[in-house]
Amino acid sequence: MNSPLVVFVAMPGSNMGDHATLKEVAKVKKFLYDPVVARLENELGVEVELRIEKDKYSGGVIYRSMFGEALEAPVYIADLTGANANVYLELGVRWALRDNVTVLVCQSVEHDVKFNVAANRVIPYGIDPGQLQDACARIVRAILDGIEKGHPDSPVREGAGVISVSKAELDQLRADIARLHEERGDELVAAAMNATHEDRVMYLKRALENNPVNFRAQLHLGMSLSKAGDYETAIAHLGQAVSLVPDDGPAWRELGVAQSRSQKLDDAIESFERAVAIDPSDADALSSLGGVFRRKSRNFYDRTGDQDWVTLRDAREAYARAEKINSKDTYPLINVAKLDLLLSRGEPDGQASALARFQDLEDLTRYTAKTEGEKDPWKWLDLADTLAVNGDGAGAVKAAQRGINSLEPAHRASSVEAALPTLRDLVVTNCLPADRLPSVQQLIGEYEKHLR
Repeated sequence: MNSPLVVFVAMPGSNMGDHATLKEVAKVKKFLYDPVVARLENELGVEVELRIEKDKYSGGVIYRSMFGEALEAPVYIADLTGANANVYLELGVRWALRDNVTVLVCQSVEHDVKFNVAANRVIPYGIDPGQLQDACARIVRAILDGIEKGHPDSPVREGAGVISVSKAELDQLRADIARLHEERGDELVAAAMNATHEDRVMYLKRALENNPVNFRAQLHLGMSLSKAGDYETAIAHLGQAVSLVPDDGPAWRELGVAQSRSQKLDDAIESFERAVAIDPSDADALSSLGGVFRRKSRNFYDRTGDQDWVTLRDAREAYARAEKINSKDTYPLINVAKLDLLLSRGEPDGQASALARFQDLEDLTRYTAKTEGEKDPWKWLDLADTLAVNGDGAGAVKAAQRGINSLEPAHRASSVEAALPTLRDLVVTNCLPADRLPSVQQLIGEYEKHLR
């Protein structure tokens, strides 16, 4: 069922003024506005609702509903009879808020039409029956023309290039725009996942222009920049990601990776611990935590020339926890073996045990590189490390080349920078047998070529 067409009349509440010939409001309604309604219903074939809130002007009080009708009423009649100040105020509000349909009437053009309103068309009416009939016809025609043509009849808004909408409609429009921006952002994020590094960054930045609070765009842009070595910018985007979704463990882990590589080691530890607290089974976060402890220990060695045995053991413990979660993941397995070598310096039995672990890992790392290396080039780097420690320098270089070439060009330098220090640790701490040093140094030399 269609809603009725509302015709609102703003008019004096009781006193129509000294110059009115039809002085009683009830009679104005009966002889003018009721016939207007009847003719409109006949012309339009719809129900018409007449609203006259004459009491809203009594005592000079202006109720909130006055301004609501000024905006919302499809048809608005301002009866200027008596030059009532409140009617003029409401007419001004109407003209400011709505383009059409607004019709001006009065009983005395000479006395009732004041100020700048005098420049507008006003329909006169009075007590004479013929004048009432003529006014009724003209009012109906003005309303019908306004509904049909829809042109602005407000001197304030005509040519102003603005429109008015309700708060509810505006809120809905904003929600729709936000939804469209979000959908557009999601489309760009999806496109980014299959793009090269440069295009991926471009798509993700465009997604954030559409919707700065797109969690996935912030996360993946931070990850891409981190892999390319732009750690500070990566930290900014990953920080935004964890602020948007504080309980996302992988986002905290990736933030920790960027912080660790930029030497913000205490911040990185906090981020990795947050990731593990959210998901205790996140082996990657535990391995990365081990990496931070390795960096802290290395910094201590660079300053003092001595090993920080406590921090090295913390690193081994983190890698060992990751190993327990996934005993087939070569990354924590290899790092536990490397740390066993570092911790065994001066202990022949410990060194032999660690070297035996590397020998045992060769078949697993070779298999993993062949089966998973296409998706994760780091599996080839794990094989390269294993072969180097086992004395096969040529095989190590070949595996490293396979892994590096599988990485996106923009990510190669930062990946090599991450892989090199653990190998250098084995050399500078003299924890390797003399016959294994050449193969490890050969692999280090291959990695260093990609830093130039």
